[in-house]
Amino acid sequence: MKRKSVVQIQIGELLAQDAEVEIGEILVSKGTEISEEIIAKLRSNGIEHVFVDSPGEALANLTPEQQKAVLKKIDARFYQNRNTDSPLLHYLKSYTTEFYAKKMGHS
Repeated sequence: MKRKSVVQIQIGELLAQDAEVEIGEILVSKGTEISEEIIAKLRSNGIEHVFVDSPGEALANLTPEQQKAVLKKIDARFYQNRNTDSPLLHYLKSYTTEFYAKKMGHS
């Protein structure tokens, strides 16, 4: 988990902690995927920093069973009737694996 300025967060990252406007008043819940709308919402409510997961951290935080489930789901989606040597496909698989791992870790 890494603390980032709202101007540094990137679309597609997931919040690692709730973003609160006041203690106990959640503006955006942990596990929410960052979008342009979420960034605008954070800025308009005076939120300057949030916590997001670092790349690679999400999958490592899952149990071995959860990791297997994520990787099985990704393999099924990416490697059916496709060229498995494609660098773009490998990049997309890596990104999608992180996304699913973060979602599972925050549910």
